[in-house]
Amino acid sequence: NPPMLHILAPPPPPLCLGVIEAKVQAGPSPEGLCRLLSSSSLGTDSIPQPLGFDRESAGPLYTAVRTMLRHGGYKPAGRGKPASEYLARVFETESALNPILNLVDVNNVISLHSGFPASILDGDLLLDPVEVCIAKTSSSYVFNTSGQEIQLDGLLCVHHQDGTPCANPVKDSMLTKVHENSRHIVAFIYGPREDPFPERIELSLQWYSALLSTFCAASEIETTVITNDSL
Repeated sequence: NPPMLHILAPPPPPLCLGVIEAKVQAGPSPEGLCRLLSSSSLGTDSIPQPLGFDRESAGPLYTAVRTMLRHGGYKPAGRGKPASEYLARVFETESALNPILNLVDVNNVISLHSGFPASILDGDLLLDPVEVCIAKTSSSYVFNTSGQEIQLDGLLCVHHQDGTPCANPVKDSMLTKVHENSRHIVAFIYGPREDPFPERIELSLQWYSALLSTFCAASEIETTVITNDSL
């Protein structure tokens, strides 16, 4: 049973960070999870969507997230927009998100229906302890199987113990992405520090736990919410 991931230092003041860690079973997404990726489903009878999130009135939340990402000088626009906005755009265009893997799909459901960008990483590939801080100038990493890179200058990133960036609210590194053999995950929900967002991140973590338990046979689930004044 791995201990809850250790964060080396408080995240920068604009950020409220939700963290969830669990043992899981990766595999194809079952029908119930696929329904959560479709246009008509925000929850199930046994796992109601707790957030009351309405994408049509999400402008203030999206604006707050973009403001948070500008803290280090990053420009969150175009292809560099927050992952939650990217998912919402795909959802509006296609009326559904395509299933990928149960772990990825749970993360996408949470991000889509909370409005917060989120990352899910293979906990066995993540070198503990980690630090969430602004990426160094001229840093980058590959984010997909085609070898495309994202420039990280000024962007809030999760960094390995050795200082290597591996995840952020826009696109995650191939270095630590979950896969069909993943058995241990660490996920991050990134939100603004000001109220009411920390409370909504806490609710998002509760929903994340429920979805992992139901669709990924999760066990040993631990969650925490971290702000600059909580460490």
